[in-house]
Amino acid sequence: MLFAEETSRRGDCTVSFYLAGNRVGDPLPAHRVLLCGGSAFLGAQAVRWSQQSVLGPELRVPLSSLDDLPPAVAALRFLYTGSLGAAAITAAQLLQVRRQAAFLLLEACVEACDAALLARITAAAPHHPKLASGAAGGCPPAAPGVASGTARPTYTVRRAPGPSFPAGSSSAVAAGGDDASLAGVAELHACRHLLPSAADSACGAALLRACRQQLAASQELCAQPVGMPCGAPVSAAELLAWAFPDAPSLLCDPGARRQVEALPAAALEALLGSDGFATDDEATVLLLLAHWLGANTGVVSAVLRERLCRLVRLRQLGETYLRCVLPRLPWFPIAREELAFLEQYADAGGRANKRSRARGAAGSEAQYDTAGPWYCATARPGMRSDAGRPYEWRVGQEQLLTALRSGNCHGQQLGPFELVGSFYNGAQRLVSRGFEYRPILAQQEGGNEAHLSLQCALPDALGLPASAQVAGLASTSAQLAVYRCPPAGGGEPSSREACGLRYDGDEPVPVGWGWSHHAVLPLERAERVTTLWGRQQQGRPLLPAATRLAADPLQGWGAYVSGGQISGYLVWE
Repeated sequence: MLFAEETSRRGDCTVSFYLAGNRVGDPLPAHRVLLCGGSAFLGAQAVRWSQQSVLGPELRVPLSSLDDLPPAVAALRFLYTGSLGAAAITAAQLLQVRRQAAFLLLEACVEACDAALLARITAAAPHHPKLASGAAGGCPPAAPGVASGTARPTYTVRRAPGPSFPAGSSSAVAAGGDDASLAGVAELHACRHLLPSAADSACGAALLRACRQQLAASQELCAQPVGMPCGAPVSAAELLAWAFPDAPSLLCDPGARRQVEALPAAALEALLGSDGFATDDEATVLLLLAHWLGANTGVVSAVLRERLCRLVRLRQLGETYLRCVLPRLPWFPIAREELAFLEQYADAGGRANKRSRARGAAGSEAQYDTAGPWYCATARPGMRSDAGRPYEWRVGQEQLLTALRSGNCHGQQLGPFELVGSFYNGAQRLVSRGFEYRPILAQQEGGNEAHLSLQCALPDALGLPASAQVAGLASTSAQLAVYRCPPAGGGEPSSREACGLRYDGDEPVPVGWGWSHHAVLPLERAERVTTLWGRQQQGRPLLPAATRLAADPLQGWGAYVSGGQISGYLVWE
């Protein structure tokens, strides 16, 4: 029942639940004014549904399984009570209610579930100076629908009558130490299969950010496994590899990168040592370690730095990093002699003659730890969680105007220049396989076209000496595109992309350079600009060519400038 029995007699519709075309349970009397006003799904159904029951129209809720019935009833009951019973519902049950509420388009219930889930994670949150409240990337945003800076809505803690969930204990952890502050994280990890995708859902991303913040702020994380009221305790490495799933996506998100940099040394050690921590290349793991060391300068001893560096699987590094970058890193504790042996060891590992490799390893076993991570033959899981997710970039109109003036050629904006795109998430460059990339728009001589390409750079975070020159090759798999300006008369263009190109990883590029192949953006020709300007003068004497072009310097780029910027996207594959 959705509400008190005496109120049910005044219902003007019924709600029935169906599984594979068959009704499950008894119909529930309800009120259209509440259900249809709170659920767009049921509201649309009430308009077109013709089947009547004794109490009026029958509103049908489809179920995927019998287990969906209690959370579906709880989601509908929220319209009457405004209550989720947060003290008696576990994170798994909250996620089940949220899923049903999202399907039924019960926005208020979805927002309440989001707020309740975030509250479970952040309860008894420890303080971390690098993740102070309000710091970018540190504090999770308010739940959708809750304005930033305002108090979260509170919901009555009570269980309304009706179908109930299976009995389960609360998430309170009796263990001492730091377990209490991580109880919500461990509980969410246990039901991670129910979480909305962080890539497709603002709620999923906010929950993951909140979990990362708790883990970064926990100073006793690795002292003991995090206890759970039901089931075996979860290890710190397992929690960390779930909340920080892979190196490249963390480094492409400035907020997530700061949370990595705020991890305690013991937590980072557990993460780097976890077989579940994924990457696109071991070079990206080395770069992540460089970021952490750079953010914690002054508090990291030489012993700790070496212990962390020992967790990088050097044998899995690509040629450029192993032979060109690693020997030039002043902070990485590997002797020249061992690096030379490691290179030979890695080469021998790829040959058919395993016997020679075994002899070489046996001869150096007493001198080098060939059983350690540096010599590990097993690569980390090859994955980046942001694959297929577009990172939008932009070039501001003022930046374009400045470039047009600096590229002035004989009084007209026809000279060559380059524009560097920055990303909407605050990153200046994105990371792939240990290198950083950014989009480049280059106007060509004459001003008739511009080229779009991807430029590769060696990350500054590596701390290479200014005199170090790395002559190596890099490659990546990505798609790069620029958007076209919407039609002047409104409406949607036939294709949002003006042009684009794809890098499949088979064509390497020298580090510090861009690829030779590029996408071409046609620009308005100078003659065309002159003609357009002449028409705008409506018979007035034409001004000199330089003055005419200077009157509207953006005319040539008009097909791509929208909202005061040129924009596009970069997608990793």
